[in-house]
Amino acid sequence: MDNNDLNEGKSFLSFSLTLAVRGDNLDLDSVSSTLGISPSSVYKSSGAKDTEKQDAWYYKVKAKDIHEFSTISKLFFQSINKASDKLSFSDDITLRIILHIHSDIAQVYFDLPEDFLNDLSQCNIPFGISILDWGLVEN
Repeated sequence: MDNNDLNEGKSFLSFSLTLAVRGDNLDLDSVSSTLGISPSSVYKSSGAKDTEKQDAWYYKVKAKDIHEFSTISKLFFQSINKASDKLSFSDDITLRIILHIHSDIAQVYFDLPEDFLNDLSQCNIPFGISILDWGLVEN
């Protein structure tokens, strides 16, 4: 990366939001029908020591920059809020919303859109953040 990349306004951050539903012997089709959302991916645990311990159902949306993130996060919360009454359908199921941030430079600063923070505060699902930074350092 050179200074021209920085000066041209290229985005070095990308974002995604994931609704993760995990549980033992999770009926993946039932999760889809209960939520009314098709999963982005699913995982069925084999029970082996070196694999995930639980089955998992994931709904993921991606954005290439903070402006697109504002739009997709609104759609994400609209999708899961329609089914919010159905989300806590079992004590055996764990729900999480995960914000993934990917940076191509070491200095990471961004403001999360106010709409995102408002929507998140209205949601009763635990929230986590994952940051992947490739680590180019600029002065």
